[in-house]
Amino acid sequence: MGTDRHLPEKALALPLPYVEVNPEDAKRLGLKSGDLVEVYNEEGNGTFLVYVTDAVKPGMLFLVMYH
Repeated sequence: MGTDRHLPEKALALPLPYVEVNPEDAKRLGLKSGDLVEVYNEEGNGTFLVYVTDAVKPGMLFLVMYH
């Protein structure tokens, strides 16, 4: 799965890595779908396209692995 990012069809379908954000968190942070954000922790950081969805619980994020 880690090499999926090298597949042309994956790059065309998802040209940027994205982060799913709950609507409550997005509102609190002033974010909307399509914004670019930096996400970081003690393991590293990255720039992601915001996708606002109620598929994730408040206080949590979902990030794509193969990017």
